[in-house]
Amino acid sequence: MNKVISCLFLIIALASCLHKTSQDYFILGQDEFIAENYDGAIEDMTKAISLKSDFAKAYFERADAYYNIKDYSKALEDYSKAIEINPDYAIAYRFRGVAKLSTGDTSGSFSDWQIALKLGDSRASHYLHQYWRQQNQHH
Repeated sequence: MNKVISCLFLIIALASCLHKTSQDYFILGQDEFIAENYDGAIEDMTKAISLKSDFAKAYFERADAYYNIKDYSKALEDYSKAIEINPDYAIAYRFRGVAKLSTGDTSGSFSDWQIALKLGDSRASHYLHQYWRQQNQHH
């Protein structure tokens, strides 16, 4: 009987190891991102999102990974989704502005950086100053 109980505990322990939460995949994805394995980060963030569809941070992190592999359209989609879930996500506006700039959308970039700054992201001011400097050089 003890062997049966021991086996059941082992099976339960193994099963719990196999069941990962959205947070588990999010952390794995961050590790992959830090290791510059952007495809792995995208895969793990996608799993996190599949388990928790309103996981704004996972959309944001996946957007960063897409941005780093220069898939700007997917990056923009995910930054926008993160903002849709959390409209006060200031840093997502800043990063979406950078992605927009990479696609040539300077006015969209400017607009996002203004929103980021209004929401309290002081780093957005750096991008706004760069934008103004560029605009003034052309005039």
